[in-house]
Amino acid sequence: MAPRLSLMLFFCLYTVYALKEKEMAADTVVLTVCIPAALQQQLDTVAQAMEQSRAWVITRALEHFVAGQVWQVEEIHKALAEADAGDFATAEEIAALNNKYKP
Repeated sequence: MAPRLSLMLFFCLYTVYALKEKEMAADTVVLTVCIPAALQQQLDTVAQAMEQSRAWVITRALEHFVAGQVWQVEEIHKALAEADAGDFATAEEIAALNNKYKP
């Protein structure tokens, strides 16, 4: 990623997360994890650059990761429900899809 674009993306994300932090619920829990020392150094570098705490950076990273995982799990459950209902693509639908993307 070009340095200018990277910096611009950084500031956009920083602004979004700074606004979201104000909306964060007061209910929190303490979570203890063991991470590699190199990852801690990277977290500290990011936190310092964003003028945020390490906990803030970790929370944002976990929110992003969990959101992606939740989406995947939901899609898998939908697909399983469709399969359980016998809702499969017909041979004609598969052939049409294959033909759509042939060069």
